[in-house]
Amino acid sequence: MVDETDVSQSSIAQTDIFQSDPQRIRSTSELSRLFSKGTVNGEELINELLAIQAASRAADTQKAFNNLMGAVDKTKINYQTAKKIDWTTIFKTTADAGLKHVQTTINHKALDQFIDTMVEDRSALARETIKLPSPQGLTAGQQQRVLNMAAFVIGARVANQVADDAFNTLENLEDEYKQLLRRREEIAGVLADIVARRNEAKQLQDELAFRQRTAELRQHLSEEDLAFIDRFGTDRPITEFANDFAMQNLAIRFLQGRDPERYKDYRADVDGLVGRTKVAVKTAGGAVAFGGLVMSFAHEVSSFGDVQNTGVIVEVMPLGLEFVTAAAPLAGKVAKTAITGIVIEPGSLIPNPFGPKRFRVTVAEGKENDLRSAKKVFDTIEENNENDRFESALFTDGGQGWLIALYRCDPDTVGRMLDASVSKGKRNEFGVKFMEAPESKDYSFVNALTDNDMTCRERLVRNVLGRDQRRRPQYPIVGETQQEVSLNFKKWNNSQLTRMILANHHGSVEYAQMQIGSMMIRLIPSMTAVYEYEAYADSVRNQANMNQASIN
Repeated sequence: MVDETDVSQSSIAQTDIFQSDPQRIRSTSELSRLFSKGTVNGEELINELLAIQAASRAADTQKAFNNLMGAVDKTKINYQTAKKIDWTTIFKTTADAGLKHVQTTINHKALDQFIDTMVEDRSALARETIKLPSPQGLTAGQQQRVLNMAAFVIGARVANQVADDAFNTLENLEDEYKQLLRRREEIAGVLADIVARRNEAKQLQDELAFRQRTAELRQHLSEEDLAFIDRFGTDRPITEFANDFAMQNLAIRFLQGRDPERYKDYRADVDGLVGRTKVAVKTAGGAVAFGGLVMSFAHEVSSFGDVQNTGVIVEVMPLGLEFVTAAAPLAGKVAKTAITGIVIEPGSLIPNPFGPKRFRVTVAEGKENDLRSAKKVFDTIEENNENDRFESALFTDGGQGWLIALYRCDPDTVGRMLDASVSKGKRNEFGVKFMEAPESKDYSFVNALTDNDMTCRERLVRNVLGRDQRRRPQYPIVGETQQEVSLNFKKWNNSQLTRMILANHHGSVEYAQMQIGSMMIRLIPSMTAVYEYEAYADSVRNQANMNQASIN
């Protein structure tokens, strides 16, 4: 039996207790004490939150969650329609459906981390209170399930507040990124000035001046870098040079060698800004993951019979009104981020004909187009007859495809890209036929590629990301799944394309460009480009450190 005053135990211990008997989280005396108070706070329901976490971790999440929130039978919770409702049938239906949609809306790893963090923040939980219904006519098991629902409601409130705070943080960081972009442009202006004087010397055939400027550049840049700068064009104005993402990256490396102290200040500011962004993204992701859990349950309860509205939830669930009130604000956040994940740049998912340009596409004859969205890039690929090359590069034998390259530094993004481009029916068929997943669960690549089950993950990576099975499949369902990705890659967003460009960079990663046959796609300075570039570089450094540690 769990003593409510002893909530310092690990969630693993709580999981074991929950799995042995989810209705015996508290003793009869503890239940009586809490219901006699009438109103309880979240800190008093930590055990129930840990039980919710255990249910989300369970191999059969649907069954586990129903055991936690299940049948209230014909209770007397003072709803006017209570006597007219067949509670047993209603919640049995919930048992059969369970968390039917949660796999495609949340990252389970993020959910687990969020609940860990929420339980640790007792002060935030203590601020959230909820009024319990009368316990009259309820068995101990039913009372426990009411407490479980109360904890669920409080968790939803906290998740909504945390998500709002995180999204507000991202919006406030936008101004800091604008300042950083201006700073990058200023740093690039120094390099641009040297390059301009070198180009002028060359045009005037001033060999001495040309050699001096070249030697100055070679002090901190490679021959490959100089060749890249020359290909950029000698006739471009300094402002255009300074506003190019790749040139800014080279200028920052040039600064590192030429003025280490100034570079150190820049690096500290960037690391601080990117670090705060990562925290906000992770926090928002966890809160939205809990929202996915809430909305899954709401969807199931609200879909009984022919009535599709929240009124059904209010009538048939314990604490139904409180649940609806807590769940409603999360709905939009869950829907917005279900496939894309957390996008850091406000408004970047909304088509805007006057919005900033994000991608620079060069075609065979040297013509450049600056485009606002990933969709426009994909349309340009098609217009230039490079679709086949692009699709072919997504999956290749030997583990050299573009998606597996991105997976090595960002499994979550690859999972979301697969979920976006593979239909729900095909995902489920793949899960059952190839991954031996339960037929009752919706299969999700984002969860499969971030799960701690390394055996299943390695099987997925090796056969789906690391091989091309579209033409001569060893496993037909794998080939069919890859074909759907090839057909639907236009569903990928700006952030996902940016990450794929960086993970499959042509030349140095600082050049931030990806080649597709006769086309070259490059990044234009933006909040997304800076964050994704720095996050990618950080990921590469971390992976290198891990590899070195394993060798030592």
